[in-house]
Amino acid sequence: MYHRPPQQVNLAFGGGGFAVATAIEKALYGNLGVHGVTDFAVSAGVVWLRVAPWVGPPVHTAAIFRDARVTSVEAYPTNPGDLDPPWDVIGFDSDDLGGGRWRFVLHCASIEWCFESAWPDVERADAEPPYVLNNLNKCSEGGYV
Repeated sequence: MYHRPPQQVNLAFGGGGFAVATAIEKALYGNLGVHGVTDFAVSAGVVWLRVAPWVGPPVHTAAIFRDARVTSVEAYPTNPGDLDPPWDVIGFDSDDLGGGRWRFVLHCASIEWCFESAWPDVERADAEPPYVLNNLNKCSEGGYV
């Protein structure tokens, strides 16, 4: 489990360009590339999510954000089911607010969650279906999560 945010790193993407991974992206994705959100839940003071790479090794990463406070949610679906996971992650920003608090913005294709919390507990494990995603937005077992 991670208990401290890692440093920002440069990740190379196709076409020779570079993008800087945020601290939370590095903690959740490591060097495994583009991920999708397979599960997402909010309860009193907690945001919980699970991500998995669209292609590559069969792993998933779960994160529990404690002492969480959702500050905004924006949804912009164009088709029925767009708000049902899995969600394609466009970016996951993290800003250190000091005092052990962080601001997170999870920007996905059809929804954006903004929340503040402590740094999450993060655990990566081998994935069992249905948590391994393919590039057709479906799980390896052929169904949606």
